[in-house]
Amino acid sequence: LKFLLKYTLKNCDYVTSNNKKHLEFFEEFGLSEDKMLYIPNGLDYELFKKRDKFVARKKLNLPLKDKIILFVGHLIAVKRVELLILALSKLSTKHPHTKLIIVGDGLLKSKLKEYTDELKLSSRVLFVGSVKPQEVSVYMNAADIFVLSSSSEGRPNVVLEAMASGLPIVSTDVGDLSSFLTDSKDAFIVDLNNFKEFCSDVNKLLSEVKFRNRFSTNGFRVVRKSNPSWQEAALEYVRLYIKLLKNGK
Repeated sequence: LKFLLKYTLKNCDYVTSNNKKHLEFFEEFGLSEDKMLYIPNGLDYELFKKRDKFVARKKLNLPLKDKIILFVGHLIAVKRVELLILALSKLSTKHPHTKLIIVGDGLLKSKLKEYTDELKLSSRVLFVGSVKPQEVSVYMNAADIFVLSSSSEGRPNVVLEAMASGLPIVSTDVGDLSSFLTDSKDAFIVDLNNFKEFCSDVNKLLSEVKFRNRFSTNGFRVVRKSNPSWQEAALEYVRLYIKLLKNGK
């Protein structure tokens, strides 16, 4: 398929991408820089914003005193949700009153539930299934930290939505997250195959309020600076269309 991709890129008037990694990849195929434009996906900042945690927990009927780790996404192999369940198991002794909430559905749901049972965590892992975006925002308001263990992503909007909601993040170094997030300052960004460090960083966030507060503040500031609203993203495309029309494209 590389030949088809190269041919397509060569014959485009313009190529846009929602993450910088893709543009670097396209450049390797010989696409000139003046034909590429970086436009991140927008965020709904009215929906995903910081709200009262205890109000959100009461709405979802979640325990008020437990620590809650949140994952939102498809239950497919690339998301590696089994690592999140294993991490909870490894941290059970230190954090016996911590729960993992998994929002989303997919082909691996049954296997992940079986794995949860094997680790004797069925009372501490909640499989919510698919919910509407409005309800996703409530789960983000109810959680203490957000985790992502994917092996591959583009620009994971769910991480940005969590940050806009004030959640501290632990994520594998996927997509272009590390292009605008600084590890240990804005979030914990972990090498892809360093499970030990991933567990250690989750433990730090569960244990130390100073990390949670720092990431909550810095994360929101960074995401708002680096990511447009949907309206702002749409305007970038409008400007591109006008430019191409003026050039007779």
